Amino acid sequence: MSNKKNQHFVPQVYLKQFSSDGKSIELCVKKTLEIRPNASIKKQSSSNYFYGKDLGFENFLCSMESNLGTILRKLSCGYIDALSKDDCDFLFGYTFLQWGRTEASAMELVNGAKEINAFVADIFSAIDTSGQRIIEDRLQNVKRSISLGKEMLNTCSDLDFVFIINDTPIDFITSDCPVSLYNQFHERIGKRTFAFGSIGTQIFFPLSPHICFLIYDNLCYKIGTRKSKCIHVSNPKDIENLNNITFVNANKALYFLNRNTISSFNNVTSIERTPSLYTKFQYADSGVFFSSNQPPICNAKFSFIRETDRTKHIKEYTLSLYPLLRKSCIKA
Repeated sequence: MSNKKNQHFVPQVYLKQFSSDGKSIELCVKKTLEIRPNASIKKQSSSNYFYGKDLGFENFLCSMESNLGTILRKLSCGYIDALSKDDCDFLFGYTFLQWGRTEASAMELVNGAKEINAFVADIFSAIDTSGQRIIEDRLQNVKRSISLGKEMLNTCSDLDFVFIINDTPIDFITSDCPVSLYNQFHERIGKRTFAFGSIGTQIFFPLSPHICFLIYDNLCYKIGTRKSKCIHVSNPKDIENLNNITFVNANKALYFLNRNTISSFNNVTSIERTPSLYTKFQYADSGVFFSSNQPPICNAKFSFIRETDRTKHIKEYTLSLYPLLRKSCIKA
């Protein structure tokens, strides 16, 4: 059991894609931008018994990571066309598992519960919330967060995907939260909040310094052609913008292969270096609570992404557009 005490929420087989020797990785502390070279991969994005001591879930994740490793090896050899439909389906599903299994995702559940209690106490001062139980046990919240990731997979089953091939001198970076939720459409029309079920959803998952997996709303965006699931990108600004999104969504640490890549973060000084999700609570006259996440604005633009006719005519967000959910996410 002792050899599985240190359990990773970002798998080593994934981090090795950003390593020159398979053992160490370049690390940047998000809060201070301090560079820590040659950090041991074994010690990154992990915690003792993060998934519990019974090892049941840890063993399940090991089997998932084995499949992930097989796909990553194919990609590292340039065999994207050799990926089967099962490979692509697995990668699509694993993206949501990875999103839900991180420390930051689990702690967001705790912070959200605390915000709700504080909000209720402030609005309804006559109500005693001191007895309200907030589940702060890490293991329980990890399990809840992973379960939420599974729900998000169902929510996003209508989305399409593409592989972004980086043909620029600037590498993709990754982080301790490697899967990033973004929404260019919502930012463009001035709506700060969005979720996995929103129109215009984009989910970025860098798989190596040269390949990024992008899941997106194909009713909102045009990317590449229907005949190919690969899009080659030669504009360095595109890579910088995608790295900025990774930076914003990171919790504590950023990982990269080449140190010169980190210089582009000098352009991110206007973006808040705080946890990516801000939970906002409001109380409507109807007596309904509203909660939403408010990420920092990235204003990312990509030369290879265009909006479709279905959304590009929308210039500004108004209440008439509420709630801007995809049809597949609206229950009758």
